[in-house]
This record gives sequence, C-alpha cells and structure tokens, in this order.
Amino acid sequence: AGDLYYNIYDGTSWSGAKTVSAGTSNAALWVALAAKPQSDELMAVFSKDSSLQLYAIRWTSTTWSNGYEVDSNIFSTVEQNFDVAWETNGGECLIVYDDGAVSGGAITTKWDGTSWALYTATNFAFGGGTGYPKWISLASDPNSDKIGATAVDSNSDWNASIWTGSGWSYAATENTGVEVNANQARSIDGVWDQSGNYIVVTGRAGVGSLLYAWWNGAWSSSLASAVELTGWSDDLTYTTLEADPKTASVIVTAGGILSDSRSATWN
Repeated sequence: AGDLYYNIYDGTSWSGAKTVSAGTSNAALWVALAAKPQSDELMAVFSKDSSLQLYAIRWTSTTWSNGYEVDSNIFSTVEQNFDVAWETNGGECLIVYDDGAVSGGAITTKWDGTSWALYTATNFAFGGGTGYPKWISLASDPNSDKIGATAVDSNSDWNASIWTGSGWSYAATENTGVEVNANQARSIDGVWDQSGNYIVVTGRAGVGSLLYAWWNGAWSSSLASAVELTGWSDDLTYTTLEADPKTASVIVTAGGILSDSRSATWN
C-alpha cells in the first residue's frame, strides 16, 4: 500500500509496470496528473486513504523528484477536492485544495520551478458562500499564464475564479442551487477555448439541465444567472468538457442518474 504504479511509452513500446513510493503508506484514492507545457515534466498529486494526506511529486522526464506533503489532512477523500495545473509560459504549478479548516474558498500551494510554498497573498475565494469545496477543477489557458478554477461546495454552491499569473481575481458571484455528488460523480468542469474564453459548466440541482457561463476579461453573467442548457431526462451526475486545440470549439458531455448521456458543442 502507498505505492503508485506507472508505465512509460517511449513511442515504440511500453516499459512495463514501475512503482513510485511517496507519502504515507496508505493507498492513493484520487490521482491527478498535469503535464507542463513545452516540457517533458509532469506533476502528480494524490490524496491518501485513512491518513487523508495530500502529496505531490514531480516527474523530471527521467525520474520522480521534489516530493512534497501539500497537506497532512484534507478532511475527506469522498470527492476529489483538489486539482493541479501548470501556467503555460511562467512555469509555475498550482495545486488548489480543501484543507477542511477554511470555509468559503480553497487553498493554494505553488511549485515555482525550484521549491514548494503555500501561497497566501490571494486565494480562490467563493463569491458569497461559506461552504467547503467538494469538487475542484483547474484548467490552463493555452495562450497565457491564466488558470481557471471552478468548484462546488458542501452547500451546493457553484463558484469560479481566475489565476491571472500573479494571483487570484475575478471571483464570480456564486450559484446556490447546483448538484453536488459523492464518489465518481463530478458535476462541474471548466476549460479554455482558443479564443480566450474560460467556460464553466455544472448540473442544475433537481432537473436534467446544465448551467454554463464564460469569462473573457469579465464574466458573461453571474453564476446565479448562468445560461441553462436542457435536454436530459434526469439529474446530471457527471459533466466533462473537452476543447479542440485548433479551433474555438468545445464539447460538453454529461450523464444523468438514469444513464441518459448527451453531448453539445460550444463554438
């Protein structure tokens, strides 16, 4: 227990299973990987069963290095209450997470290319709520150092904010009536298109519809007044966004309680 298994494909063949031991001996329940743009580096972040430790370790292209305990107790592992993303040009890597102690926002720890440090000058503050983040999604702008963040909290509040490259800003006014589910049911996501829009989506509570908004210097609306996309027959339990790397198109796919899965296109 406590080991992570990985396999390397070199363009021709697979290396076979390898292991990396990091953090406590407890099993990793949630694992997030983020690739550094224009580099062979990766950042792996994982939360541990029982110990509730959040741990990160960097892949240099040849070995795992700079292992770091981000937090000794992230309160819960029922949901993935953390995520990781790199700045596209600046080379810094952000981990945003729930520490179980601070409500109304999420904590940020940053790798600056040399060392780890808790970032406290600004934070991913929720736009009006006092809940604890249950699900967090980060997305890197492919054309700048901006990183978009969206979360749903313990009060069924939906929030979003922007890392500008030097701090958190543009907190959206939250929506207080969205789906919040346990285990593998993440009902939020966010992604950047090639036109500089950061698009966020979530499942509306109690009905088969999505809510969405976007940021491009300013929010299209408050999250409380987000646009509604209907068509599903039941409550949405999972939502994912995928951006076309060559156009401004984005595909959203969402699934409901009764296995009603549908997709729609943003362009």
